[in-house]
Amino acid sequence: MEDVGDFKRLPLLPWQIKYVGVVLLLLGAVGGYFFIHLGEKPQWLEWNVFTLHSQYLSTKNFALITNNQGDELSVLLYFIGACLLIFSAERKEKSGYNVARLRASYKTLLISMVTFVAGYLLLHGMAIIVFAAVMPFIVPLIYLALFYGSLRKY
Repeated sequence: MEDVGDFKRLPLLPWQIKYVGVVLLLLGAVGGYFFIHLGEKPQWLEWNVFTLHSQYLSTKNFALITNNQGDELSVLLYFIGACLLIFSAERKEKSGYNVARLRASYKTLLISMVTFVAGYLLLHGMAIIVFAAVMPFIVPLIYLALFYGSLRKY
């Protein structure tokens, strides 16, 4: 095993948090499908919220606006769930798992950057806007696939 310094002491969340992370990530993904993809806007999610900048029919800065929060809540749940999954320990944590985390992080960054550059060069118009909006949702999934795919080595 390579020398990685004091990498053995990562501050990880308890392993039980993974279950909460899976639930939140799935709720966020399902909510994203309904609220973003299908465009569902239930009335009970119409809330008055503070905004730094809002531009629809009129532009408002530092104001309270009425907005349907379905898509915002879905994205928030998705990323909180992904963070809980990524930053929690395994049930039976082994010493090599932190090296696996480092390698998965490195490979995720590399894959994400190459994919984004290729997409930016090959996609145009609305396709690049959709691609750029979807990429942040794919990055945690790439990391999780690489990390869990490498655990059988340890």
